[in-house]
Amino acid sequence: MARPRLRDVVEIVALAARARHRLDASRGDRHLAPALSAGALHAVRPVVVTLAGPERVFAYDPVEHTVDQLTVRLPGEVLAFRTRVFECLPAAHGTALAFLGDNALASAAYDHPETLLWRDSGALQQTLAMIAHAEGHAFCALGLHGAEVARALNLADGFVALGAAIIGRRA
Repeated sequence: MARPRLRDVVEIVALAARARHRLDASRGDRHLAPALSAGALHAVRPVVVTLAGPERVFAYDPVEHTVDQLTVRLPGEVLAFRTRVFECLPAAHGTALAFLGDNALASAAYDHPETLLWRDSGALQQTLAMIAHAEGHAFCALGLHGAEVARALNLADGFVALGAAIIGRRA
């Protein structure tokens, strides 16, 4: 797996997560997107983490269709995440994704939403895998939660870590 351009990774994320149609605003900020989501909440956010160079983390906003570089408060946690990614895939030179679930958003709509967040994360990862393949890239879900990324961004209390993956160019 070779390192993709950051722009390509963001385009793959956008193809999977971009809001296509906003639903009735009286029911909260719900929208339809290619990836399935319980109640159209889309409470799982893919966060892009670079695996080379400085610790850079980006969030994609599916409603505004924007990408923002996030402030890494604890760079050591990003380094720990990178280390765990390379332990899973030593030869991979891709870009990582951590999937973070907005617990407050899901809890506002559902009692005990944990299983829904996990299901939504799986649906988003499957959609990303199909789109990455269609775009000529490789996608590999990892056996990691990605909690280091939530801690690095100081989001550990409001967000739950729901998995990690890596996107790369096919060798």
